[in-house]
Amino acid sequence: YSFGSECRTMYFVVGGEMAYFHGEHTEPASADMCETVAEGSWACELALVMVWEHLGRMTVMEMPCELALLKAADFQRVLRWWPQVLEVCRNYALIVKAEYSPNLESLSDLPLAELEVKQFVERAMASW
Repeated sequence: YSFGSECRTMYFVVGGEMAYFHGEHTEPASADMCETVAEGSWACELALVMVWEHLGRMTVMEMPCELALLKAADFQRVLRWWPQVLEVCRNYALIVKAEYSPNLESLSDLPLAELEVKQFVERAMASW
């Protein structure tokens, strides 16, 4: 995917590696400008719970690379069966937006820090 394009999918790397370049880089100056998204990692998780636009570019590092995709629409359709979980996801999205709204450029398509996610989830569940 590329910077600025609409994202409606979460990506899971199930084989190989991807390279993620944060920002508007069309041709990165060097390989150290990228972050490796390795097997077992994911990207664009926030697209599942909020309107998301790619904040960088992700491309294959070496062939072969295998991805599993989770469409936001499918995820949200499943959540309709569990209204309480849907409410926690909505609260989580609102918390992320509030925390990052003063500094949106610090977000990326890569996962948030684990500790930060735990804190956001605890807050989302507390308001439930």
